[in-house]
Amino acid sequence: MGAYRHAHAHAEEFPAVGDWVVASRVEGEEKLRIHAVLPRKTVFRRTQAGMSSDAQVVAANVDTVFIVVGLDGDFNPRRVERYVALAYESGARPVVILSKCDLAESPELFVLQIEEVAIGVPVHAVSSIEGDGVDAVREYLRSGETVACLGSSGVGKSTLGG
Repeated sequence: MGAYRHAHAHAEEFPAVGDWVVASRVEGEEKLRIHAVLPRKTVFRRTQAGMSSDAQVVAANVDTVFIVVGLDGDFNPRRVERYVALAYESGARPVVILSKCDLAESPELFVLQIEEVAIGVPVHAVSSIEGDGVDAVREYLRSGETVACLGSSGVGKSTLGG
């Protein structure tokens, strides 16, 4: 980022995943020079690690956030509640995906629990193996929109996209 980094004092001003930037090719090199970060539609922020209280942009311009929770032991309604708050704070639309519903005896009971803590947020029970609920999730994948996944390791985020 060269000169851009030196001209901007706050980490929040640096480009992040999902940002659109104005850039030009550096003559004679295989590099680009960033001149500006275009205005962001949505922003996921976190406090920067270390002693600083500066915000760090984790992702920008996300339209929909899939909050993925596995029904194989990862289920935690309070974590879902925190993720939903984070999505709303960013400006993105939250959608809860209860993955691995084929491993649960009564997935509809899990859906009801999430609907109690995530009022008004769509909740979908999905089994990538059996194909249950996959069509409902595809409805959120639209041309020109960005979807991001939040969730613990091993909950099925990669399988959902595959």
